[in-house]
Amino acid sequence: MRYFTKQQGQKEAVPVDLEPLGNDQFKITVGATTYQVDALALEHGTLSMLVDGQSYNVEFEENGDELGVLLRGQVNRIDVADERRLRLRAANAAFSVEG
Repeated sequence: MRYFTKQQGQKEAVPVDLEPLGNDQFKITVGATTYQVDALALEHGTLSMLVDGQSYNVEFEENGDELGVLLRGQVNRIDVADERRLRLRAANAAFSVEG
């Protein structure tokens, strides 16, 4: 599945491809970089992740299309949209009513 992500303050969306490999493992490609990820869901929206051999605890909070990501004590706000939602946004931005 392809998503487009944009961090707060970023001008351009970055493509992110997510490919499930089974057994809680994923191949994630962000731009031109690919990662092997082993993710285990814990309580309250927390994931224990092994990314290319490095261990991380990541907390997520959804708010519409925006995702709050707590990683290493820092919160990042990321807008996430799949290809369909991105096209709908572009169509709505070009549409205007007068009169």
